[in-house]
Amino acid sequence: METLKTGVEIPGAPQKEEILQDPAALKEDEVFVDSSTSSCEENNSISENKSARASDELGTRSALVGDYDIHRSPSTRALMMQSLEANYLLENDIRRRKRKDSYSAQQASLATSVLSETTEMFMEGVDDIFDDNFWKCFQSKKPRAWNWNLYLLPFWLVGIITRYCVLFPIRLFFFVLGWVLFGFGMLLVQVCLPRGSKRRTKLEHRLISFQCGVFAFTWGAVVRFHGSPPAHGQRVFVANHTSMIDVIILQQMRCFSLVGQKHKGVVRFLQETVLSCLQCVWFDRGEMKDRQVVAQKLKQHAQDTDRNPLLVFPEGTCVNNEYAIQFKKGPFELGVPICPVAIKYNKIFVDPFWNSKKQSFQMHLFELMTSWCLICDVWYLEPQVRRSGESAVDFAARCKAKICHKAGLKNVDLDGYMKYWKPSSRFVQGRQERFAETLREIFRKEENDSETEVFHIGRPQSPLRHRRNID
Repeated sequence: METLKTGVEIPGAPQKEEILQDPAALKEDEVFVDSSTSSCEENNSISENKSARASDELGTRSALVGDYDIHRSPSTRALMMQSLEANYLLENDIRRRKRKDSYSAQQASLATSVLSETTEMFMEGVDDIFDDNFWKCFQSKKPRAWNWNLYLLPFWLVGIITRYCVLFPIRLFFFVLGWVLFGFGMLLVQVCLPRGSKRRTKLEHRLISFQCGVFAFTWGAVVRFHGSPPAHGQRVFVANHTSMIDVIILQQMRCFSLVGQKHKGVVRFLQETVLSCLQCVWFDRGEMKDRQVVAQKLKQHAQDTDRNPLLVFPEGTCVNNEYAIQFKKGPFELGVPICPVAIKYNKIFVDPFWNSKKQSFQMHLFELMTSWCLICDVWYLEPQVRRSGESAVDFAARCKAKICHKAGLKNVDLDGYMKYWKPSSRFVQGRQERFAETLREIFRKEENDSETEVFHIGRPQSPLRHRRNID
């Protein structure tokens, strides 16, 4: 029973809870009319009731309680507002939870993306350290121990005594004797013959070839030459580089004008004094102006047929004779034929690789002189001419590929100058900016996705809108 403000209690009228919870009851409500009300007024009330039911946005139906419908009864209007407010709070809570879940998912996705990019850069560094192909090109081959039992130990001791107590003194004696004869001969030639004369130059070249032979003898060198160098002309010889002994081995057959880096100590003395008659070109890799001067000298030298042919090691540094790194394009821009020379050492008795950062040249010579012997193969390949439309870089790569194929070296495209230089600040900053731009893209994408998600969730409708309809 419901008591209206008029104090009239209408039997059979649905309660407030029934009106809210069972909309079907609204359909079955009976219309009670006062005995004092005419049949015309009853018809008008029923028409107004049908119009209210058609325009109700909540889907509820208006119910007449006596002469009071949903638009006129304050108690019914208050009841409906209470229901709308409850629905609004419920919808708002649901949307708040959706936004919270969406925000948590976006934060998790953002963290996953950032962690993925960071891990990828970290793993790139780990892979470079684990599979460091660059420094593999400059690692010496360590001799394998074979004196691991009592049967082999006596033979190993005999070998040590023979190499250090017999072979080394004999080789050292001929090494000193050769230097004495070479020095005396060079002094005699330079004093007796005028500078620049062809006879003096020819004798100096023969003395240099003689001294290179003395070096090879003190190492017990067994050198096998395959083919012969081409005749004199406008040619540049390029070879893979393992050690300073490459020059000594090649100078035995004919004299070359060398192109290389300035060294210190004994090597510097040999470069400036002994090899001065060869008209060599030395440079300092740290001077940019020096490079330009050297390039000009090389071009003039290569086009002069009266000078010795140039011998260039385009790798720019010593490699362990297992790899061939990037050839510098300078010698291949001179406009003259290139004669590739492949040098391969057999490391069964000694490793000829010279690591100038870890070992002095004197200790390198000592290792060679105390070894059983040095075995080497030298191939003089067919001269190569730059093709039409071929760049100097491609020409250098083609010549290097021929050397690698003949000598059995691994062809890698690595810059040997990275051995001497650390990564510049410009390179480091470039990598940092690249990584930062990747992170910015991730944050921009997450921000756009967040705005799109908020737009789709929307906001619940306020009950005030329904209240205006009710009022």
